[in-house]
Amino acid sequence: MLTACSAPLVPQRVQAAPASEQPANVGDAKLPATVYHDGGAYDRDLASVASGAGAWIAQRAAQVAQPALVLDVDDTALSNCR
Repeated sequence: MLTACSAPLVPQRVQAAPASEQPANVGDAKLPATVYHDGGAYDRDLASVASGAGAWIAQRAAQVAQPALVLDVDDTALSNCR
């Protein structure tokens, strides 16, 4: 089984926080991140992105003579593989 995880296909610009704002404290950010992960939203988002990526790969593979898929497997990818 191949699971594809992909960022949006269209690059998006990220707005930098104003210099006066400090990033969230890790301890303060942990609770919402845990709720996001453990509450099922993470799995739904991951399934949605993987589905779109799979559809794109299938469509693109049909357009070329010798389809290939190059993956950068890192710790994040491995930790999301179940």
